[in-house]
Amino acid sequence: MIGLVKGLKDKKIVIDADGLNAISENLETLRENVVLTPHRGEFRKLSGKKPTAENVTQFAKKYECIMVTKGPIDIVSNGTETKFNFTGNPGMATGGTGDILSGAIAGFAANNDLFEASCAATFVTGLAGDFVQKEKGYYFISTDVLEKLSKAIKWAEEF
Repeated sequence: MIGLVKGLKDKKIVIDADGLNAISENLETLRENVVLTPHRGEFRKLSGKKPTAENVTQFAKKYECIMVTKGPIDIVSNGTETKFNFTGNPGMATGGTGDILSGAIAGFAANNDLFEASCAATFVTGLAGDFVQKEKGYYFISTDVLEKLSKAIKWAEEF
């Protein structure tokens, strides 16, 4: 993972799940075009601190990266700006929803600023989860969220 991050220094990179474990001992390789998407426990492991807005912002600033810390209120920071996302619900704490978020960030980042892409992807992925929750309650799977993602994107575009 470290070699990949170093070798792709001019590319935008999203790191989640096992990638976070792989990079945790070499955080100095992070840079401004890298997004980390830890949940609260993974953030604690990476930073040794609680996932507060201040700590997330300080981490992003120190390592010059973008942090998307997932939780009841998602915290997105590039070290200068910090945004909060209130979409999403406890039903999204299921395997695969983080992969959907990472994919949405990567997709939006293809033609947009990485921080803005991270904020937008976090919002619409949570909104898709909220659409699912309204139909199915809190017991659903990640593919349910994926199926509502285009509806959430369309809703955001029309807002």
